Amino acid sequence: MPEVYLTFPDGTKEPFAARRILGRGSPANLEDLNLSRTQCQLEMLEDFEEEAIMNLTNLGQNSIIIERRLPCDEHTPQSKGWEISDVLDKGMAALLRPACRFYLADRPETTTVDITVLHDDGRPTKRARTEENSTRGVSPFGLLKVQGLPDWANRDSLGLSMDELVSGSIEWALLSNYMIDFGWLLQACPALCTVKDLLILQGDRPSAERLEQQKATATAAGIQKVTFHQPFVGQWGTHHSKAFVLQYSAGLRVIVHTANLIHGDCTHKSQAVWFQDFPHKGAHAPADMAPFGKTLLNYLMALRLPPSHKQIAIDVCNAHDFSSASAYLIPSCPGQHTGPAMHSHGHMAARAVLSKGLLQSRFVAAPVLAQCSSLGSLTPKWVCEEFCASLASGRRIDGALNQALGRPPPEFQLIWPTVEEVQNSNEGWAAGGSIPGSVQNVSKPFLQPFWRRFGGHPAGRQRAMPHMKTYTRYTRDGEMPWLLMGSHNLSKAAWGELQKKGLGDANQFTFWPLNHAAPAGDSSALRACMAIPYCLPPDPYSASDQPWSVNKAHPGIDAYGMKLENASAEPGAGRVMRIPA
Repeated sequence: MPEVYLTFPDGTKEPFAARRILGRGSPANLEDLNLSRTQCQLEMLEDFEEEAIMNLTNLGQNSIIIERRLPCDEHTPQSKGWEISDVLDKGMAALLRPACRFYLADRPETTTVDITVLHDDGRPTKRARTEENSTRGVSPFGLLKVQGLPDWANRDSLGLSMDELVSGSIEWALLSNYMIDFGWLLQACPALCTVKDLLILQGDRPSAERLEQQKATATAAGIQKVTFHQPFVGQWGTHHSKAFVLQYSAGLRVIVHTANLIHGDCTHKSQAVWFQDFPHKGAHAPADMAPFGKTLLNYLMALRLPPSHKQIAIDVCNAHDFSSASAYLIPSCPGQHTGPAMHSHGHMAARAVLSKGLLQSRFVAAPVLAQCSSLGSLTPKWVCEEFCASLASGRRIDGALNQALGRPPPEFQLIWPTVEEVQNSNEGWAAGGSIPGSVQNVSKPFLQPFWRRFGGHPAGRQRAMPHMKTYTRYTRDGEMPWLLMGSHNLSKAAWGELQKKGLGDANQFTFWPLNHAAPAGDSSALRACMAIPYCLPPDPYSASDQPWSVNKAHPGIDAYGMKLENASAEPGAGRVMRIPA
């Protein structure tokens, strides 16, 4: 069996992957085994002291199966065999770590294939990275773990987990979400079973029978006190915020994330999370509450909490020091917002925050990038003249404010999964049920130039469809001035629409941390790597790509051999997701 080697710029070689090249169909079909220089492209992304990370792209027509050798242990000195770690269809890519040496060469030829890895001195790498700076920071932003990924893709900021974030001796907890499987949640986050006082804000309006079941589950789990509350949102509104506010004896933890608290969301999908701990106010803490704390408290008051919990929320916010906050909260509440309140909600709140910062010259013409998993009925005027104008805000070096309505908007790009990406995902067609974009909304002609593929391979999530929502701007080398993450989708209802009477129809409760990757105007500012799962710049749709739509019958079988009308809601589940033709 031949060895496949990586040839590095300094002339050294390391044994590398050999890939089995298969056509579509059963992996047992090994008739077409061949590997050539034109079959794949290998790019150096990062060269660390301990290992190199590379990007392998399939340029051929057949699929590439990457096999990983199972590691040995003290009980099994010999390898346990091999397992498939990834499958790359045409045009797909994956990150590889050849230093692990866990890849198999399985080709019938007796020749050795050398793949030369060259540094691209003028590269922009297709991976978000920061400039070299003497001050390196750890980002409070990361991705939740995804079941079935290789180890490197579930480590550190790529592998945060709910049970680690929601842990310890919690005295008071506020839990906000849209969908909650309460029994599963208590198993996933057992620390909630010992909370002295638990408040649950639920957006999907559970029935009286379901509420009684949830209360019985809480009692059986030994929770001392639990309150279920339905926030007021009006006739058409939706409570969509996904967050935890956890009070400990030593301080307060705020967690903002993007996952419904159900098994499939927290196990199979690409989800994002931001969190930070805040200390008690000390003797020298500022008398006035920091902006982060004020926004948090105002938002909690807008939820119309039960009286006892309303007072707890007030006391908790007043007792903690938020001056060290690494992000801004961007709330959105239903109703008509006028005067100063208009600049405290939705996209106008993002505009107000961004307008305070200095926009470095390299970002002035940077595109506005939106990545979401649900799409409303959009218009060119709202997208280009209103939404983009807000996200393009910032003070230029000459002092001018780059936010006026009516000025030429920057380029807009929209990351949205393709039909092919959904079809080949780890959930198959069922993943599309959580990407509710109607064919009427995604087929609008003005949107077509904006479409970009999700990709997912920079974080090993090419088969984990996104439920996360992120918004940013970027330069060609992947530097971002800020990153906005949360549970808002791209719609007028979620972000609000400017009207004669102010900002209206912001019909979703949510709040977002707007994390500055490089706070403007400060040469000594903290720079941090942000764990985003897509490429910068993102890949545009090819001529054959189609945006996923949830109410269209897409032909073909998915990764599980299922047709769309028979797709399960979750791999191995018995439910059927019915898609109208």
